[in-house]
Amino acid sequence: MVSRSVRLPLETYERVRAAADARGIGVTTLMRQWIEAGLADLDDSATVSLADVRRALASLSRPTAA
Repeated sequence: MVSRSVRLPLETYERVRAAADARGIGVTTLMRQWIEAGLADLDDSATVSLADVRRALASLSRPTAA
């Protein structure tokens, strides 16, 4: 692993931290996942967490308000 420093606006960091907390993972882990997913998009490969797949499938089965 290589360690790099990234400067983020406080509001951005707080949003990332909240997203990581909601997933039950650390901020660094979530950032790494997002970077890996972004790079996968560049080469047409897919990286999707099982939790994200489950959330997406669950949202499909919920009726939407009319």
